[in-house]
Amino acid sequence: MSVERYAEYKDSGIGWIGKMPSGWGLWQTKYLFYIIKDIAGEEGRQVLSVTQKGVMPKDISSGEGQLAQDYSNYQVVQVNDYVMNHMDLLTGWVDCSKFAGVTSPDYRVFRSMNPQNSLKYYLYCFQHCYSARIYYSMGQGVSTLGRWRLQREPFMNAPLPLPSLIEQQAIADYLDEKTAQIDALIVDTEKSIQLLTEYRKSVISEAVTKGLDPNVPMKDSCIDWIGDIPTHWSIMQLRYLGSARNGLTYNPDDIVDDGEGTLVLRSSNVQNGKLTFHDNVYVNMPIREDFRVNKGDLLICSRNGSPELIGKNALINEAAAGSAFGAFMCIFRGVYNDYLYYVLRSNIFSYYLGTFLTSTINQLTSRNLNSIAIPFPKTRQERCAIIVHLEKMCEEIDAAIEIKQMLIIKLEKYKTSLISECVTGKIKVPGVDEA
Repeated sequence: MSVERYAEYKDSGIGWIGKMPSGWGLWQTKYLFYIIKDIAGEEGRQVLSVTQKGVMPKDISSGEGQLAQDYSNYQVVQVNDYVMNHMDLLTGWVDCSKFAGVTSPDYRVFRSMNPQNSLKYYLYCFQHCYSARIYYSMGQGVSTLGRWRLQREPFMNAPLPLPSLIEQQAIADYLDEKTAQIDALIVDTEKSIQLLTEYRKSVISEAVTKGLDPNVPMKDSCIDWIGDIPTHWSIMQLRYLGSARNGLTYNPDDIVDDGEGTLVLRSSNVQNGKLTFHDNVYVNMPIREDFRVNKGDLLICSRNGSPELIGKNALINEAAAGSAFGAFMCIFRGVYNDYLYYVLRSNIFSYYLGTFLTSTINQLTSRNLNSIAIPFPKTRQERCAIIVHLEKMCEEIDAAIEIKQMLIIKLEKYKTSLISECVTGKIKVPGVDEA
């Protein structure tokens, strides 16, 4: 698809903007926006929070998340004010508020000097500076502790493009339409991934509870989530098939740079039933052998802020052998782990976690893990047949999921690129005529 360009461009001198239309201006943020700090001085206003989905009302009655003792010292937000979480440039965000209320005094609230400027055009500019890590490059602090901040001066001195008011609105309208289309494709793809994930779990659950022979005689397992099992299978508690133990506790002071200490495997190192090494933590401290993993161990997430992630697991391979495992993880060690790996990826945790977890702590203890009862084929031959069957099925499903995950990555990159090209004038959107 061909795109229309402006007739003439000039060098902006700014890396992320590059060449921009010759008729555009380039102004520092402080000449377009001003920071406000209007403290409420009273209770009773709607509390707002900056999330990755934008500025949203916060339900302070739920008791969830970080709550303040007194909201009278919060700052006032009016409709169409920009609110920025400048305290964390990795996970923070900025949005133009659709709500009136109050927000944390730690956030940055700012307002347009010219009410005729397109709020949405500049919101695309600000959000692009977050997602493309432009603000991150201006930050200060300790990024490893999630505190990489954008100070007031570099933010206010940062240059922004200044198209005409007509161009600003045309760009915003065009991006609204195009990004909505991209987001809809992403949502559909995510739903498809979820369906494939559920299908994979159902395939595994069917094989590890019913076996592969549809004509085999069955008996009642007396366990709700399992139902009938082959008559020649047993119900076994995990305690009789191996042993479990919890992981290593360490302090922030023990953390060292990548590769300079011992790798500590955490929940982020287990993705889709496999070990990944994209988000690693290393420590320099004495570590007992029972806090290190062996090849063939099952690494299981035992505690997480998201209960649905508890129970996710992966088999330890040679690359990870000798590593430590963190306090929110546990390992299960036994001779049947190649089979138990699939059992633990079935619907088993969906059933058991409701009985193990409480309202105050989401944790799978070693005692609870050992008490889990599972269907167990008595012969190695049958277990191996199930493993081979599930390896093939899961490989096919995982390949389909990976294709869709790559599609989402491409769509996200395309959206980021499209926003960048539009807000910097690399593309002349429909409805814009040059003077």
